Amino acid sequence: MTRKPIHRAALAGAALTLGLTGALAAGAAAVAAPSEGTAVSRVAAGAGRYIDLYESYQQCQGGGEYFLRHGESAYHCYDVSGGWELWVWG
Repeated sequence: MTRKPIHRAALAGAALTLGLTGALAAGAAAVAAPSEGTAVSRVAAGAGRYIDLYESYQQCQGGGEYFLRHGESAYHCYDVSGGWELWVWG
């Protein structure tokens, strides 16, 4: 497996685990702004949508700008060990 599919599988597993344990049932407190922390905290926030992992910040920004032009209201690039994660909000 390459790095991207492994990263996506880990995020999907984290989201599934959080859903099964009821961590997202905390109500309005769970819908906080995403933090600069781990991917799990961004998944728990529930507000954003993961798009892709980019090699550079400039590539991530370009992807974010594309999504802004096509209807999303905001984006953020998170610095992670494998590159830059793009998350968007509609």
